Amino acid sequence: MNHVNVLLCPYNYLINPSIRKRMGLNINNAIIVFDEGHHIEKVAEEECSLYLSKEDLEYSKMMLD
Repeated sequence: MNHVNVLLCPYNYLINPSIRKRMGLNINNAIIVFDEGHHIEKVAEEECSLYLSKEDLEYSKMMLD
């Protein structure tokens, strides 16, 4: 992937550092064009969000007590 002239992929492949690392994507010195860029804010928010269930919170509280 790091030796191609054009790479098409979903936003989260580029936005999420973990996915980039797992895929071996190096975006240094790359020109990135986001199609449908008005969606990027939602994708970035989802990539940076964390879901905690009620059980997760109860377990964490129990571990702190």
